[in-house]
Amino acid sequence: LLTDTLYSPLPPELLPPEAEKDRDARPFPRTVVAVEVQDLKNGATHYWSLEKLKQRLDQMREMYDRAGEMASGTQEEGDNVMTGNDPFYDRFHWFKLVGRAFVYLSNLLYPVPLVH
Repeated sequence: LLTDTLYSPLPPELLPPEAEKDRDARPFPRTVVAVEVQDLKNGATHYWSLEKLKQRLDQMREMYDRAGEMASGTQEEGDNVMTGNDPFYDRFHWFKLVGRAFVYLSNLLYPVPLVH
């Protein structure tokens, strides 16, 4: 379970597909069910929505069926490369969130140098 709060919002792909007006009417915090996927090769953790998990499971089943067909086929058919996307791989974001900070912008009104 992940919590969507005002100060730590979740990405839009994890939020349930509900109407925008209904989403704004619900008070914070909102709880969302998600699947934690650990990439042991790269040491990363990803979160998938339930819809994304269903899509990936379908892709995994198709990949398994194709691999079974290739193993049972002749040697010439086995030389073909499996096509399609890897359902186990999830792209990394080009950034990584390290933390959050609150900065008072009223301090910008005063002409104070950065180096004292």
